Amino acid sequence: MLKTKKPKFIQIISAESEAATIDVEKAVELGPKNGVDCVVVGTIPETESNSSTSGVGGINLLGQSAGSSLRTVSAPIAIQGDLINVKDGKLVESFRANGSQTDASVDADASTEWGSINSDKDGGGNSPTA
Repeated sequence: MLKTKKPKFIQIISAESEAATIDVEKAVELGPKNGVDCVVVGTIPETESNSSTSGVGGINLLGQSAGSSLRTVSAPIAIQGDLINVKDGKLVESFRANGSQTDASVDADASTEWGSINSDKDGGGNSPTA
């Protein structure tokens, strides 16, 4: 029966002058010191954020006005991971995953002789990757 170890996350504590990221060589060096046989080194090679807005406004009736808008933000992303054996530094497996997230929000506004209201809570700054 194959005995598997529980995954372990190696915490990197770097000085202010050092980068917080590590390369493959550093990951392989840290592996045995942390009692692991393999390390996963990953990158995000692709990401972007696209937004679009459409709306209806200027509807006036008896001195009252109303409008609305639909804002859509989509963010495709790709991640790349490499599983590396720390004993010999050889690549065991490589994987890539792609995904996408889309968020939509509807805003409305109305203006009357008694005042106005606008439902745009975040100023349109939402992003699925944030």
